[in-house]
Amino acid sequence: MDTVLDYYNSHGSATEKMTANYMMGCVYRDRGNSPEAIRYYENAVADTASEQCDYLLLSRIYGQMASIYMEQRYASKEQAAWRKGRYYALIAKDTLSAIQYLEKSGHVYVLRGNDRLFIASVDSSIHEYLRYGYPQYAAACQIHKVKFFLRLDHLAKTVRFL
Repeated sequence: MDTVLDYYNSHGSATEKMTANYMMGCVYRDRGNSPEAIRYYENAVADTASEQCDYLLLSRIYGQMASIYMEQRYASKEQAAWRKGRYYALIAKDTLSAIQYLEKSGHVYVLRGNDRLFIASVDSSIHEYLRYGYPQYAAACQIHKVKFFLRLDHLAKTVRFL
């Protein structure tokens, strides 16, 4: 993979460089080396000024970065990565991924202890899923609230969702 990366970094287009660095980041992610994965993901997103930028791939890279930050419980970086992933998913007209990134970003509010914003984030995700015709995703998203209220031992509120 190092040889492939070197080739595309030297001779590839901006999209090919982005793809090669993303793939190298995935190799390190799969090996459990988060710092190296992040380094390659950051290299992948470094040159996105091109008009021919693959915004769909760019959104996926930010999603991968956010997932790593989520595992590390690094809330500020996680939230920034979800936001960028959502932004580029919307540019790529990938509405489903954009909503999923919104849904996943609610995790940050749990880490920060902001229950009100967590619930608002889940509600916003549910609204967006319904708005764009994804009722099955909206229903599945309800589980976040159920788990949240169960954790707080609010049985009455939990039963409301069942």
